[in-house]
Amino acid sequence: PAVTTGVVAGVTPDRSGVAIEAGRRDPSMCAAIVMGVSHQPGIGFAVAKRFALEGLKVGIVGRQRERLDNCAASIAAACPGAVVRAMEADAGDQAAVSTALGALVEAHGAPEVLVYNCAARPFPSVNVAEAEPALYKTHLDASVFGLLHAAQAVLPGMRARGSGTIVVTGATASLRGSAGTSAFAVGKMALRGLAQSLAKEEAEHGIHVCHAVIDGMVDMPLINQFMPEVPEGRLIDTDAVAETYWGLHRQPKRCFTFEVDIRPHLAKW
Repeated sequence: PAVTTGVVAGVTPDRSGVAIEAGRRDPSMCAAIVMGVSHQPGIGFAVAKRFALEGLKVGIVGRQRERLDNCAASIAAACPGAVVRAMEADAGDQAAVSTALGALVEAHGAPEVLVYNCAARPFPSVNVAEAEPALYKTHLDASVFGLLHAAQAVLPGMRARGSGTIVVTGATASLRGSAGTSAFAVGKMALRGLAQSLAKEEAEHGIHVCHAVIDGMVDMPLINQFMPEVPEGRLIDTDAVAETYWGLHRQPKRCFTFEVDIRPHLAKW
């Protein structure tokens, strides 16, 4: 599909009050794809809602159709006039990712933004001595190969336009391993390495690739279910994460951040 070319003529504020760099496209002419959308609240959901609030056409991708449809409905309700489309795909399935992202490009145009928020769960805990090789493959599929499939699907459009943002969600395990979660660490560390290489390769094409280290527990149903006694100050606010991701997208080309670490104020680090 043809790439739309609406451009902001001057410097105007977005809804957060941040100045829009001269020459950037009008958000209403742009599209974003968020992969890894499931829980409400959750990082994927919050990020998709934040970008929809700015007027971008948003495509959300996840594995569970019912949750995706609920997320899409919630975003539409929170952002009047929002254009939201949900596509079901497993990040580790190249054909499924290609089909899902191809449909989103067909519907919304080549995306200005890709947010990769997929991962396999780090539990139950399994020590290296007892771990099966298949466990490591599951984590590599969800992390490394999923980003590989998604990036290869969106990069041609971003390169043709000379701009784009890819934000990759990492974790504490992106930087250090822990006992019992080696497979999760392998996936997240490899994901960070892929993102770093991608950032260095694509910067010359005007594409901003950044990695966010989510260094703490996220305030979402899954965490609250298993750890109900955790104080609020130890949980990361998903809407605040979404605001950070939006800020990364708004960075001008002369000020690209590759990595940001995000944690609540009571976290020990």
